[in-house]
Amino acid sequence: MKKIDITVSATIRPKLFQKTLLSFTNNMLKNQLDYRIILNIDPIGEKKDPMDMVEVARGFFKDVVYRIPNEPSFPEAVIWCWKQVEGDYVLHLEDDWKLLMPINIDNMIEILNNDPRLISLRLSKIGKPETVSSPDRGGYIYYPKLSLNPTLLKGSFIKKIVNLMDPTLNPEKQLRCGKATERNRYLCSFLHGVYTKESLDQIVKDTGRSWMEATEYEKDIGFINWRIKGGI
Repeated sequence: MKKIDITVSATIRPKLFQKTLLSFTNNMLKNQLDYRIILNIDPIGEKKDPMDMVEVARGFFKDVVYRIPNEPSFPEAVIWCWKQVEGDYVLHLEDDWKLLMPINIDNMIEILNNDPRLISLRLSKIGKPETVSSPDRGGYIYYPKLSLNPTLLKGSFIKKIVNLMDPTLNPEKQLRCGKATERNRYLCSFLHGVYTKESLDQIVKDTGRSWMEATEYEKDIGFINWRIKGGI
């Protein structure tokens, strides 16, 4: 297996992050030497040392690249992570997901390699409702857009698209096919999928929402950054 970069845009939530990495290393990323984790830690979240997040990552992977910026920004976090990519494949993970079942990442890589236009395979957070409208194509179904939920992407695509991204816009919303910009036109060349080979059911769970409900933070409109609840 070729070495894979794991890109994580995170806030300071070490216990939540530990649970995320535990679920993914138990069920998918079992040989830590095959992976490098690229971690952006925005200075917002729990009142803990941001280096606690780095120590969590080092507990699971020997090869850790990290950044702690002075100000939080979701777009800049994703762009910085993706600019560090060296691997042939990228697992974009974020810090607040739980992998619910064993997943064979080699199967995902094989599917990506079999179709030059297919550049991303997402792990389903919903399950059957999002798969019924598209036929199975041998372990995946087509999906109309790229998602930053836990997703395996081709490194060659990441290395190109990151240079076209805008640090002032929500990264997921700007990664859409269209005519508006060179970036949008480039994206129209590719296809995306939802991985179904192991299961048609829900594969990942968003654990960040319950954390957010229990804290003073909420996402701003369009999600460029976190804000204090009730703030502008």
